[in-house]
Amino acid sequence: TDLRTLQPDPEVIAKRDDYQRMFSGMIRDGIRDGTLRTSDVHVATYAILLQCTGVALWFDEGGPLSLDQVAELHVELVLGSLQASAELIAEAIESGRVGAAR
Repeated sequence: TDLRTLQPDPEVIAKRDDYQRMFSGMIRDGIRDGTLRTSDVHVATYAILLQCTGVALWFDEGGPLSLDQVAELHVELVLGSLQASAELIAEAIESGRVGAAR
């Protein structure tokens, strides 16, 4: 959203486009293999990206939730919005814990 207030920078725009394509690709892969469902990949991508970037506006390190707890909730919310199974959500959260511990 901040790109609207900045001078056009082709490098920044290209990085943003790559990021969006990466998320859209993951959603499409999940739809293809049957683990995810959505009626519109583009809208789902934008919603997820805004959800993730919006954390910077409200997250408080001194708040009631730790960063890890917020990350786990986001995994649950994102995958839940894509109609993923409870098992897939639990697996994604667990794999995130393993990755964070390394």
